[in-house]
Amino acid sequence: MDVSFHDQVKRQILQVCNALGLQAKEEYRGYGWRADVLVIANDKKFAFEVQITQQTLLRTLERQEKYNKENMIGCWLFRLERSGADGGGDRCGEEPQAAPVLTGKRYPPYELHI
Repeated sequence: MDVSFHDQVKRQILQVCNALGLQAKEEYRGYGWRADVLVIANDKKFAFEVQITQQTLLRTLERQEKYNKENMIGCWLFRLERSGADGGGDRCGEEPQAAPVLTGKRYPPYELHI
């Protein structure tokens, strides 16, 4: 069975967190939200979102606000769309890359320190 790129990234997040001894849960649901991976570290909650499909800035901010209301840190991983003859997709078997979507404005980055 083929595993989607989205699921591969989620599994990598889970593997790294487990290797670090952190509590991590896949597809964790809260009230009105669902995180691809929820990580608890040093009494802080981190909601990892692996956003492979396109999503507007407004929708991202709406979803982020749900995490903010629960004192959680949203960690967004976006897929970088490539330009090419077919308008996108992988070239030469390269894996998709993560890239910030919130360009042009200053949003504070978060770092997970263990």
